Amino acid sequence: MLHHAGLEAVMPQSPGAEAPEYRLAAISEGQGTAAALGDAIRTTVAALTAVIASSAL
Repeated sequence: MLHHAGLEAVMPQSPGAEAPEYRLAAISEGQGTAAALGDAIRTTVAALTAVIASSAL
């Protein structure tokens, strides 16, 4: 998705830096971890909301 968004063209180039495609690959690999963390947070918030709602009854 990052490649198709054209981010390679706008990434700053510096001498000795990795090629943009390697940097984009590293970014995209971390997206799976971020998604899993987001799922865990949503589940926790839903559980806490259920506990608070049931204790108000």
